[in-house]
Amino acid sequence: MNRLFGTQSNAFKPNINDVISSTEQQIQNIDKKIDKYAAELLKLRQKLKNSSFGASRILKSQALALLHQKKIYEQQKMNLQQQLLNMEHTALAADQIKNTAAIITVMKNTNKTFQGQRFKISEIEKIQDNMEDLLDEMDQANSLLARPYDLNQVDETELEAEFEALEDIDLEIESGIPSYLEGIEELKENEEKIEHVEAIF
Repeated sequence: MNRLFGTQSNAFKPNINDVISSTEQQIQNIDKKIDKYAAELLKLRQKLKNSSFGASRILKSQALALLHQKKIYEQQKMNLQQQLLNMEHTALAADQIKNTAAIITVMKNTNKTFQGQRFKISEIEKIQDNMEDLLDEMDQANSLLARPYDLNQVDETELEAEFEALEDIDLEIESGIPSYLEGIEELKENEEKIEHVEAIF
C-alpha cells in the first residue's frame, strides 16, 4: 500500500498562501461566468420586448434558467469570499505567531550572551586609571615638544648699545649732516676754495 499511495509523511502539505491564491483565482473565474449570464439575460430581455406571446414564454423560461444558474454562482462566490477572508485572517495570525516566536528566540539568545559576559568593575577602573596616566604623559610630552628653541642668544648689553647708536644716528639726521658725511663736506669746501683761487690767477 505504501508503495502505491506513499506514506503519510510524503503527503502533500498545502501552503496557506497557495490556497489563498487558488481561491482568488476561483473567484475571478466565477465573476466571469456571472458576467456572462448577466449579458445573456440582458439579450433575452431585449428579445422579450419584441417577441410574440408564444415565443415570450420560451424566452422567459430560458431567462429563468439562466438567472437560476447566475444565483448559484453568486452564492458560490459569496462562500469563497468568506473562505478567503478566513484564510487571510489565519495567514495573518500565523505571521504574527512567527514574529512572536522570532522575537522570543532573539531575546533568549541575547540573554545567553549577556550571561556569558561578566564585567569586573575593578578591571574597568584599572583600565581607566591607566588611560588617565597615559593622557597625562602625552600632555607632558606635548608641552616639551612645544617648547621654543633659543637659537639666537643675544646679550642685553649689546642690544642696549645698538639701540643707543640708533638714537645718535637719528640726532645727526635731524641736525642735517650725519657724522659719516662731515668729512666729505669739508673736502667739497676745500675744492671750491682751490678752484676760486685758480680762477683769480
